[in-house]
Amino acid sequence: MLHPVGPERRTTYWRRRLVVVLVLIALVVAITVLVRSLGSDADAQPKGQGVIDPAAVSPTVTGTPPPSSAPATPSPSTSTQTGAATATPSTSVACSPAQLSVTAATDVPVYGPNANPQLKVIVQNTAGAGCETRVGAGTRTFVVRDASGAQVYSSADCAPSTAATTVGLLAKDQEQGDDSDTTVMTQKWSRERSAPGCPTGLPAVEEGVYTLTGTWNDVPLTPVSFSLTG
Repeated sequence: MLHPVGPERRTTYWRRRLVVVLVLIALVVAITVLVRSLGSDADAQPKGQGVIDPAAVSPTVTGTPPPSSAPATPSPSTSTQTGAATATPSTSVACSPAQLSVTAATDVPVYGPNANPQLKVIVQNTAGAGCETRVGAGTRTFVVRDASGAQVYSSADCAPSTAATTVGLLAKDQEQGDDSDTTVMTQKWSRERSAPGCPTGLPAVEEGVYTLTGTWNDVPLTPVSFSLTG
């Protein structure tokens, strides 16, 4: 082996042997790299993969289920409330003039020098059943007259109003919470005289006895007297 024999030169045989050795070394290195690569792929493969056992799958479903397309059914309470609201129609009727008592009044019979009279219209239901009526500044007119009968003030002279609303009156002598058989409309009077067209600069009235009258829904008010002191 160490002393090649042949017709060629010795260096030629050594070169051939060196090439063979290098080829063998390259094959060994290539085989080693290939084996390591296959081993790395095997290690990188996730464990547990393969055929799934259906018995090992949990039946629990996570996440939010899609909304049902079936129409919603109202709850019993909603149905009951709706039925109650539609099953109770209003039975109120308008009050007739014959069943109403309409009077004029003041809060006190005598007013001192610094007190302004409070004028009132009191409407009372005298019937045995409830009813509805119109009230408000647009439904009544206050008129004040002096002892001689001359008109000294009317609420229609200055800034007349058309405001009105409907209120319910219970049957005679009945009360329920804030409701009763009576409704009251009030207005303060500053003791100043008034005239049609509302002229300015008119003097205040003197002390003495005065009468409150007027109308409500074209019904004349029963007169009531009060006094103003100096």
